[in-house]
Amino acid sequence: MTLNRLNEITKNYFLKNLDCGRARIFLYEPHLPFNPLPKTHAKINPNYLAYPRLTRIAKEVSHALSDLSPVRFKGDLKKAFYDAGLGLRLNNNLLMIPPYGTRVSIEILDILGNYEEKLIDLSQEKQYCKKCNLCKKNCPVGALDNGFNAIICLRAEMNNYKESTAPFEKLNGNILGCEACQLHCPHNLHLKTEDIPKDLAEILYLPTLLNYCKNPENYPLVAEKLDFYIGKNMNNPEKIQFFVELAMKNA
Repeated sequence: MTLNRLNEITKNYFLKNLDCGRARIFLYEPHLPFNPLPKTHAKINPNYLAYPRLTRIAKEVSHALSDLSPVRFKGDLKKAFYDAGLGLRLNNNLLMIPPYGTRVSIEILDILGNYEEKLIDLSQEKQYCKKCNLCKKNCPVGALDNGFNAIICLRAEMNNYKESTAPFEKLNGNILGCEACQLHCPHNLHLKTEDIPKDLAEILYLPTLLNYCKNPENYPLVAEKLDFYIGKNMNNPEKIQFFVELAMKNA
C-alpha cells in the first residue's frame, strides 16, 4: 500500500531500507533542457522550475504517508545518494542519475517501516569525467579550472548581483542560472529538449517581464505564475529586473 500511494504521486524515486526500522525515499525530479525561445525572451535554467516541482511532490508524499511519520532529511543530499549507490559522483561533485544525467533536483524523506526496495544498478554506467574536460573548457568564467569555485561561478554570483563585478553579460540573456556546464556534459547529450510552459514563455517576453519588475503590484497574475514556477524565494522583482535589463541591452 505504501508503494501504491507513492507511485500515484511520482515514479521518480528510489526506496532503501535503513537499519533503524525506517526506510528512506530518495526523490528526484529531472529538468530537461528547454527549446530556445526568440531573442526577445529571457532565458531561464530548467533547474529553477524543477526544484519547486520537487518541493510540491515532497509535500504531497509527506501528506499521503503522514501515518508513517515522514521526516525530511537535512544532511548532505548528494552524499546520501552517493553512499546509497543511487547515483554516480562526477567531477565538481555533480550527481548523475540515469537516464537524466546530471539534470536532476533531489530530495529525501525518511519514513517508518521496511519495504520492498526500489534501487538502481549503476555497474554498467560509463563515467566520462576521467578523459573529459568539456565542462571546464566551456565554463565562461573558469569556475571549474581547479575544482568548483563558487566564488566566481556566474550562477552563484547572481545572488550577489548588487556588489558583484562578475561578467554577467556572458549569461547570454539568462535571468536565472547558467547552464554552460550542463549543456556540454556528455552524460546529458542524449537528453531530448522540451518546450518551456506556454504561460511562462509569455511572461518571459522581455518587455512584459520588465514591466512586471518595475510595478509588480500591478501584475498579480504574473507574480502568481512566477511564484508557482520558480518559487517565491526566487521571484525577486528587483533582482530579475537587473538581469532583464542586461538581457535587453545584449539582445
